Amino acid sequence: MHASKHDRCLILEGACAAWAAQDMAAVKACIHREAVYWHHLPPGIWPIAGIVRGKQEIVRSLSLFLQDFDVVRYRPLKMTLDEDEVWDLRIAFEYGHKLTGQVFDGTARILTQFAGDKFRSFEIIHDVPRLRAFVELVSCMSVKA
Repeated sequence: MHASKHDRCLILEGACAAWAAQDMAAVKACIHREAVYWHHLPPGIWPIAGIVRGKQEIVRSLSLFLQDFDVVRYRPLKMTLDEDEVWDLRIAFEYGHKLTGQVFDGTARILTQFAGDKFRSFEIIHDVPRLRAFVELVSCMSVKA
C-alpha cells in the first residue's frame, strides 16, 4: 500500500504512542516483514543495541527490552522528511528500570524509511556516554539488590 507524506507522519506518531503504551501488537503492525533496526550503540551497553533484521526478530528484541524496562514517556518532538525520503524524528523518552526503579530520560534521534505504510528501516541514536553511565548505575544497583 502506498502511503502519503501525511499518512506516514500519522504512522510515526501512532508508532510512538504504541511504544509509549507498550502495545507490542500495534508496534508490530507498523514494521515491514523485512525491516532492519539499528541502535547505534556498542554491543552489550543496552538490551536492544546493534542491528536486528526482520520483523519477528525486531519485535522479539523490543519485547525483551520491555521485560526489564517500562516506557514512562515516549513522545515525538520534531519530524522532518529529507529529499531521500528519510524521516528524521527527535523524541523525548523516559524509561524506568523495573528492578532498581531508576529512570533514564532524555532525547534521541530516529531515522526511518518506509516501504509503503510500514517501517523498512529505523536507526536510533542516543547519547552514548550518558546511556553507558546509566547502564553502569543500574548494573551496580542490580547486583546489590
